[in-house]
Amino acid sequence: MAKRSRRKIETIESKMLKILRNSKGVSQRSLSVKMKISQTRINHMESGREDVTEEYVAQFLRGIGSNYGEWVKLFRQYELENELKEMCKNLIDQMDCKKVKIFYDLICRF
Repeated sequence: MAKRSRRKIETIESKMLKILRNSKGVSQRSLSVKMKISQTRINHMESGREDVTEEYVAQFLRGIGSNYGEWVKLFRQYELENELKEMCKNLIDQMDCKKVKIFYDLICRF
């Protein structure tokens, strides 16, 4: 297990841990009791201060009452959202400034 508590490197996995835990309404403290590890370690995993291992993910999923299927589903959703954002960014990069301004004004109305 590689700890890097001085450096934060947020990964998709670290973000997904936090999203999934919060979606289940589980606090870091209560999860730490269920997993029999420190709350600090959970925080380090979620913040990118420690590498997320497969073993940790399996233990984490059991601790929040989830399963690998939910983990995979969340990953797919995240990938689709990022792909869509990238496609939009590419289109915006190709627009002239007047069109970008119109587009910006339109999205701000939502």
